Amino acid sequence: VLPWVTITGSMAYNEMGVLAFGAAALLIVLSESGTTRGGAAAAGLLVGAATLSKLTAGVMIAMPMGLILLLGLTRGAPAAAGDEATPSVAEKPTGFKHGVQLAAIAALMGATMLSPYLVRNYVATGNPVFPFAAERLGAGHWDDTIVARWDTAHGLSPKDEGRLDTLSRQWLLNTGYGAIGGRPTPRETENMARFDREGGVPGLWIAVIVGGVLLLKQREARPIACGMGLMLGVQVLFWMFATHMQSRFLLPTV
Repeated sequence: VLPWVTITGSMAYNEMGVLAFGAAALLIVLSESGTTRGGAAAAGLLVGAATLSKLTAGVMIAMPMGLILLLGLTRGAPAAAGDEATPSVAEKPTGFKHGVQLAAIAALMGATMLSPYLVRNYVATGNPVFPFAAERLGAGHWDDTIVARWDTAHGLSPKDEGRLDTLSRQWLLNTGYGAIGGRPTPRETENMARFDREGGVPGLWIAVIVGGVLLLKQREARPIACGMGLMLGVQVLFWMFATHMQSRFLLPTV
C-alpha cells in the first residue's frame, strides 16, 4: 500500500507502535464502549502510548480520536430521527455535554501516559517536547548549528515538488502492489520510498470507497463512517501542512 511498509514492517520502527496502539484505541472508540467513561479512559491511555511511540501521533491519532468522542461518532450513537433505536443504545447517555466529558477523560488519561516522557525531557533540556520546537521552548544541549540542521532535515515542504503532487505520488495514486494501471518509475538510489510503477489506482482505494458507501447506506453505521472520514481528513491535512511529508508518516491512514 505504502512503500515504507516494506521497510518498517520487519523492524522495531516507531510507526508500528503508532499503528498498534492507534488501531486498538480506534476499535474502542468506534464501538459501544466509546460511549462509556471506561472506554474513553482506555482509549486515552492507548493514544497516549501511540504518541509516546511517535509525537506526530498526538495530531494524527489523538486529536481526531478526541473529536470522535466529542461529537459522539461511535457505534453507540443514537439512531437518526425517525429510526427505532435499540433499547441498549437508547439508554446510553448522549449529547454534547456527555461528549465533552468523554473527550476530557481521554485527554486526561493520555496526558497521564505522556507525563513521564514530558517531565524527563523538561528536566534534561528545558523543553518537554525536545527536539521539537527547540528554537522556542529550548534546545537543551544542542547548539545553533544542530538546531539548524534539524530544521533543514524536517522542513515542511519538499524541495522538488508541491504538496498535492507529493500526496498523489506517495498516497493517493501510489501503485504499491495490486494497483490498476500506472507507469514505470526510474530507479532512485537515494529514495527507497518508491515503487517500480507509480500513478495507478490502488485496489485499496476501491475497497475504501465501496466500504464507505455501504456504511453510509446504513443509518446506524453512518457515525462510524463519518468518524473514520474525520480521522483521515485530519491525518492528511496534518501530513501536508505540518510535516516534511515522508511516506511512512502516512501509515496511520491505513
